[in-house]
Order: sequence, then structure tokens, then C-alpha cells
Amino acid sequence: MPAEKGNKKTLSFWLDNDSAIKIKQIVEKSDISRSKIVGNIIEIYTKELWFYHKLGFIPLVIVIRNIAEKIKKPKTEPKEQGGQAITIWIDKDVYSRIEKIAEMAGLKISKLVNNQIRLALSEFKILEKFGVAHHSQIFKDLGENAKNRFKAAIEKEGFEQKIK
Repeated sequence: MPAEKGNKKTLSFWLDNDSAIKIKQIVEKSDISRSKIVGNIIEIYTKELWFYHKLGFIPLVIVIRNIAEKIKKPKTEPKEQGGQAITIWIDKDVYSRIEKIAEMAGLKISKLVNNQIRLALSEFKILEKFGVAHHSQIFKDLGENAKNRFKAAIEKEGFEQKIK
């Protein structure tokens, strides 16, 4: 059971080894803690998924995923390559949205969060290749500025009533 403290709740999950290594490299190059980087990623991607849910896209994505899984059959079972148990504090509303999205998608919370982190790291890798990513600034930006830009974009498009 997650611990609670004020408006925060603990979120514990298993992070795959590749993602753990990449996050460790980012932490070494920045002035931000691992828990802050991971928390920012989870918060931003959860809010983005919640936005898609409010627009009705999540059921469509689940149907497409289920069709793709039926078509694509893995040749061998993937081997577990280790990883790390991670526990962070996040806002209760973000936690409840993670629970709901995971339930809708038929995923465990740990799998959903791990997927969010892997997606963020792959997007960050693209930014690095273009030379526009600075570790410290990107992950600070995820924390505050990205939230503000996302909210402004939603308001500009008139979606603010749908996502509340």
C-alpha cells in the first residue's frame, strides 16, 4: 500500500536495467536527483495520457495495441535483464490518474510507468542527436515550463473544459 504524506503518495515500480543506466547517466551530467527526473517524466506523461483519455483516444489505442499483439508473435520470450526497484513521491491526483489509465490499458502500474520512462528517454535521445538537449535544462523544464506550455496549448485549443 502506498504511503501518503500531505498531497503526496509513494509510487513504487520496477525500472528496467537499460532505462536505469540511461537515467543514471543523465543524473551524472545534471544537477537534478534521480527521483526528481523520474517524477517529472511520470507527471508529464501521465497528464498527457489523461488528456488523450479525455479526448477518447485511449480506447482506440488499446484496440490497435491488441490487434498488433495478435498479429505479431514473438519468436522467443524476452529474458529479464535485471533492473531496479524505484520509489518516488508524486501528487495524489497524478497517482490516481496512473491507476485509472493502467486499469483501462490492462497494464500493471509498474509496466505503464516503465513505458512512460522509456518513451521519455527515447524522445530525449532524439533531442540529443539534434544537439538541442541539455540534460539539466530538459529535466528542469519537464518539471515546470513544460506543464505551463502544455496547459497554454490546451487552453488555446479550447480543450480546458474537457480535461478538468
